Amino acid sequence: MRPAFFLASLALGAAGCSDQNLLGEEVWTDERLAQADVGFGWNFEVESEESPSRNLDVLIHPDNSYQIEIIEYRNEAPPETLSRADGKLSPVTANRLRRSLARLRSDNAQDLFTSMPGCPERSHPTIEYYVGFEIDEKPALTVLEPQCETPETVEGRRIISEAMAVFPQVDRTKVLAGSVEL
Repeated sequence: MRPAFFLASLALGAAGCSDQNLLGEEVWTDERLAQADVGFGWNFEVESEESPSRNLDVLIHPDNSYQIEIIEYRNEAPPETLSRADGKLSPVTANRLRRSLARLRSDNAQDLFTSMPGCPERSHPTIEYYVGFEIDEKPALTVLEPQCETPETVEGRRIISEAMAVFPQVDRTKVLAGSVEL
């Protein structure tokens, strides 16, 4: 009788618990994730005398289409899109990516940035990697900073690296060296 009671208690307790992501927030259902625009990428300096700042952005839409852009920022000039690639993911791949990236999803749409647990909150952080989810024009961005090392940021970098590997046209080594080919 005791083992049956224990198993029933365990099942009821587990049913009341929700999964949490690396930020300690509730994990969205696959249905809700499928309705969101999901973006991720990284910021970097290219190896050149002028050292412009660049972003590599990947945006996955609810219809599983995607856009990859390399955007350059120079001093006070407006951002310039240097390269763009478009495509479509299989539903299985898109769902897997959304689920994986949701481990870094923030519910905080009021502030522009949410830092990883254990990292200082800053109004303008030095962003290395980022993940953003947008539903109903309410974006929320989670940032990983290069100078903050926690177990969550290490796991976050791994998640983003694995997500980037889905897009073979992105050669990180070439992009960091200044290539704008996608």
